[in-house]
Amino acid sequence: ESAIVTDIHLLPNNNAVGRLPSELRHLRYLKTLRIYEQAFIVGEIPSGYGDLRNLQILDLEANQLGGPIPSSFKFLNKMTLLNLRRNRLTGISADAINQMDKLAALALDSNMIPGKLPEFNLPNLYGLTLSDNAFTGQIPISMAGLSNLEMLALDHNKLTGSLDILEGMTHLTHVYLDNNKWDHEINDGFFAGHDNI
Repeated sequence: ESAIVTDIHLLPNNNAVGRLPSELRHLRYLKTLRIYEQAFIVGEIPSGYGDLRNLQILDLEANQLGGPIPSSFKFLNKMTLLNLRRNRLTGISADAINQMDKLAALALDSNMIPGKLPEFNLPNLYGLTLSDNAFTGQIPISMAGLSNLEMLALDHNKLTGSLDILEGMTHLTHVYLDNNKWDHEINDGFFAGHDNI
């Protein structure tokens, strides 16, 4: 009888070279996949990873991954943690991410993602980091719907406009907004109504 693989954890700086193995898509019982801090892992995230329907944690931080986040991720509706920070990703589909309705933490900072901020509809999200990308435009009204959000990082982008939408997000405890082009001056008084910040 064959063994059931539920967790894969490749230790950091393991001198792994090449692309992420597409064959992992056959591990249908996989719950955790951590392949991070591998300086020589390149290419795109295989679209076949959308077949990993039991995946709850995907941590691919600090590799050299490029291209868009696969639209096939819309099938990963058990995901609670998606960490793709510190790569070279260039695109994201909010429609795909929004199918992950159990998602609690989404880390996409330090990539190369351009365009407007995605309109996320993730009721269980408590951590969202989009820092150090190439996002432009204003904060979408949909952001106010992230009512459980505790940490929001939007710093080091090219964002503009008003921050008023954040005033109603009362669960926020950590907010990073610097190095953008907001209409507001951000000072200690801006979040005076937030007891937790």
